[in-house]
Amino acid sequence: LCSSLGQTSQGCVCFAFTSSQAMASDAACLDETQAYKFRSLCDADREDIAELARHTYGGNDYIEGRFDEWLVNTSQVLTLAAVCFGQEDSRDHVVAIEVARIWDAGKTIYLFALRVHPDHRGKGLGATLQSKLSCTALQFWPDAGRVRDVSHSG
Repeated sequence: LCSSLGQTSQGCVCFAFTSSQAMASDAACLDETQAYKFRSLCDADREDIAELARHTYGGNDYIEGRFDEWLVNTSQVLTLAAVCFGQEDSRDHVVAIEVARIWDAGKTIYLFALRVHPDHRGKGLGATLQSKLSCTALQFWPDAGRVRDVSHSG
């Protein structure tokens, strides 16, 4: 499913996927001509994280408070963001995220903090993020024996 990792000029890590199924599952942005791009979170995404937090748990989301830790703790944390190009300000905007953390002395990968902006819900973006992040995390931590999704209850 995953093919490579690369670096952008802003220092973000980009994720490339080769599976035709993964590419076909990429949802469209605001119009059908724009596809989501997937990359790690960067410091420049702070405003977009605040926007996601405003729409979750009545504005009482913890993701803003954890954002800096996620950027610094790169040996134990991977982030994946879905971004869309904003026509109004000519920049990429983070519209969804999920985070992976290695745990249990490297045996378990936990997926958490799945957030999708309300304008982008219902398009399969959360499932696509989880699939792509699981794949990338297993590449990054090949000795992990299991992936646990703690973003959903049940």
